[in-house]
Amino acid sequence: MRPLTTAIALMLCAVLLVVPSSVAEAQDGDSVSITTKMVLTALDSLDGSGHVQYRFEGAAALDLRQGVITSYDSSRNLALEANEALRFLSDLGDEIEGGMYWGVTILNPTNYSAMTESEVVNRTTGLVGSVLSSPEPVEFGYDFDAGGEVSSRLLSLSELSARTFLGSVETVAGYTFEGMLKLSDRVTVFGVSSYTSPDLIDGTISELRTPLGSVMWYSFTAELGPALTINSEALTFEWFNWLENQQIAFVVLVVGCLLIMRAPAKRYEKYKLEHPKKYRKSAKPLVSVRVFSWSMLVLLSVLYLLPSLLSSFDRNLLIYSSYLYLLVPSAVIGTHFFTRSMYARASTRIPEDVVIEVKQAYVGPEAGPGDVRCQICMMPLDAEVDMYQCSCGFSMHNTCAHRSQTCPLCGTVLFPEQTRSVECRACKETFLTSVEEDPFLLQCTKCGAFQEEIKVGKNYLVVDVDGKRAYNMLRSMGMSGRPAMVLTSEFPGKVREEHSLGDDFEVKWFTETTGDIDSVDIKGLEADAMETISTFLMTTKRSGLLLDCVESVISKNSFGEALAFIKRINDLARVHGASVIMWFDRGRIPEGQAKSLSDEFDEVHDYL
Repeated sequence: MRPLTTAIALMLCAVLLVVPSSVAEAQDGDSVSITTKMVLTALDSLDGSGHVQYRFEGAAALDLRQGVITSYDSSRNLALEANEALRFLSDLGDEIEGGMYWGVTILNPTNYSAMTESEVVNRTTGLVGSVLSSPEPVEFGYDFDAGGEVSSRLLSLSELSARTFLGSVETVAGYTFEGMLKLSDRVTVFGVSSYTSPDLIDGTISELRTPLGSVMWYSFTAELGPALTINSEALTFEWFNWLENQQIAFVVLVVGCLLIMRAPAKRYEKYKLEHPKKYRKSAKPLVSVRVFSWSMLVLLSVLYLLPSLLSSFDRNLLIYSSYLYLLVPSAVIGTHFFTRSMYARASTRIPEDVVIEVKQAYVGPEAGPGDVRCQICMMPLDAEVDMYQCSCGFSMHNTCAHRSQTCPLCGTVLFPEQTRSVECRACKETFLTSVEEDPFLLQCTKCGAFQEEIKVGKNYLVVDVDGKRAYNMLRSMGMSGRPAMVLTSEFPGKVREEHSLGDDFEVKWFTETTGDIDSVDIKGLEADAMETISTFLMTTKRSGLLLDCVESVISKNSFGEALAFIKRINDLARVHGASVIMWFDRGRIPEGQAKSLSDEFDEVHDYL
C-alpha cells in the first residue's frame, strides 16, 4: 500500500502547488470582467450551482450606468436610486435565467426583487446613488443553479459566455459593449465525465485531474467586436469515455506505482541473497535504483494530476488519460530493466566467500646465552620460580607439568600425591589430573573436553583478573558442538591467538570504528550491537555468547545503558535456549556496579 499512499500524497501536494486564480484581478482601463465559478455533479444528469460576477471599468462603467439610468430612472433625476437599481438587477436576472454556460442551463439566479434596498447596496458597487458622471466601477453578481443533460457536446466557451452574460445586459439596459473582455471561469465536475479536445485561439486552460473528477480553469482576454462577435473557443464535454475516464486512469496509475516500487524491492532481496551469509548485513539497496523508481513515480503522478502541464508550449496540449495507458507500462518496463542492469553490475562486486583469518602477530622473547627452555612449550624457564624437573631430568614449567600430569619423556606421574584418575564424560577414557579447584577447569588430556557442562538457557558471571577461565568455559561449549560468539573490545586476531579459538567461533570487535565487517558499534547498544546479538541468538540453536568487554561498554556509554543492554541479552538467551558468559575484574569496577551486574546472572564464579 506504500505506493498508493505516495500517489495520494503527491496529489495533495499538486493541489497545494497548482492554484490558478478563478477571480480576475481588478485592472484599470476600459474593460468588462466576467468571473464565474461552478460545481457540477455528472451522474444521471448534469446538476450543480455557481456564481457569476460582473465588473465594468472605465468607459464601460460610464456607458453601462448611462444605459441603466436611461432605462430605469423613473424619477428623472439623472441618478440611480436603490429601487431603480433593484429593478435593473431583477430584470437582468430574469434575462440570464435559461441562458447556456459550459453546457448547462442557468436556473434560479439571485432574486434581487425579494431583497431590501440595504441588501442591494451591500451586494453591488457603483449602482445605487450613482449619477452619469460617477467614476467608480460597476460591480454586481448572481448565484444560480445549473442543470442539463449528461450527453456529450461541443462547448463554445468564450462565445457562449459573452452571449449569455453580455447579451442579457444588452437586452435589459440597451447597452452594447465593444472593447476588452476578460473571462475567468472555474468549473469543478464530479463524476465520470471528462473535458477533451480543446480548440483555443487566445485563451488558456488549466486542469487538475483527480479520481473524483476534474477542476478546470479557463481564462480569455480579447477585444469584443460589434454584435458580440468573438473568436469561438471550443472544448468537448464527454459524459463517459473509457480512454479518457479519470477513475480508470487512476487505477492504472496505482497499479503502475505498485509495480514500479515492487521491482527494486524484489531485485534487492535477490541481490542480498547472492551475498555470502557473513556479508549480507552489509548489502544495501542501490541509491541510483531508488532515485530512478521514485522519479518514475513522481513523473506519472504529476502527469495524471496536471494534464495541462505542458500548455505553456501549446495552449491546446493536454496529457490525455489515454496517454497514461502507454506511459505507465513504459515506466514499469523501464524501471524493471534499469533495476536489473544496475543490480547485475553490482553483483559483480560481491566479495567471494573466502575466509581470511587475521591473527595477531606474536614474537617470542629471544633466548639469551645459557637460557633454559621448557621442553613442552619451548619458552624460557626461570629455574628459581616456575621450573619443575622430572626425575629423568626433563625440565618444564609448573603450569605445563600440571597440564601434562605425566612426563612426556619417561611417562612418570609428576604429582602422585595430588593426582587422581577421572573418566572423561565425552570420550569415556580415563585421564589423570591434579586440578582441585573449579570444575570448569577440568579438561580431558586425551580429547580436550571440559568436564563441566555449560547448561542451556543459563548465564554465568566470572569474576577474575583476566578472561582465561571465561574463555575456557566458552571453548567447552565449542567442543560439545555448540556454536558460540565472542564480543570483545580487543582486536579479534589477538583474541583468537591468545585463547586458541578456531574458526567455529565468531569474534566481533566492539569498537567506535565500524568499517570492518566483524566490527560492532560500541555506542550503538540498542541498534548495531543488539541487532548483531539478536540475529545470532535467533538463527543459531543452543548457542553461546561471551561478553569480554563490559568495562569498555560502561566507559563508552553509561552504567545504566550497559546494565539494560546486559539484561536484554540475558532475556534473549533464555528465550532462545542460549548461554551467556561474562567476566570482569572486580578491582576495576565500583562495588555498587559490580553488585548490580552480579544480580543479573544465574551463577557467579568468583576467583578473587
